[in-house]
Amino acid sequence: MVKLKWALIGGIVLCLGLSDSGADQFASRDRETKTEATQVASRDRETKLDQATQVASRDRETKLEQTTQVASRDRETKEQATMFASRDRETKLQSKQFASRDRETKLQSKQFASRDRETKLQSKQFASRDRETKLQSKQFASRDRETKLQSKQFASRDRETKLQSKQFASRDRETKTQNYFA
Repeated sequence: MVKLKWALIGGIVLCLGLSDSGADQFASRDRETKTEATQVASRDRETKLDQATQVASRDRETKLEQTTQVASRDRETKEQATMFASRDRETKLQSKQFASRDRETKLQSKQFASRDRETKLQSKQFASRDRETKLQSKQFASRDRETKLQSKQFASRDRETKLQSKQFASRDRETKTQNYFA
């Protein structure tokens, strides 16, 4: 544009200083200069349009790429959030299952402890009954010995009674014999 202005100014100056033939040449050169200036301006517009189109195209591509990347990252973030939520639900479910198993284990432990106490109580009862049975057995053995002793004493008294009876019978016969001869 600057060149074009200087060319026009230079052409005007030359026109004033030249003759008619020079003016024709100058007019011809001026037309050529104007044509060249129009061509330069046209090329400049085309270049600016091309550059603006390229910049706009690059800008659209950049925005599209950024938008695509942001959308892709957003999808990835949402997928990760879904995975984390799923893992959190699984963890909570496992935690509930562990808590349930822990309660079952504690209940079983209480049941085993209760059964153990019952078994110990039964064991004490059996031991007590066993001691009572042994005591009764000793008492029965003692009574049996007493009964045998009494039986021996009765047998001894019976023998004594029979001996006395024989002695009385013998004396009675002697007395009858003595009475008979007297």
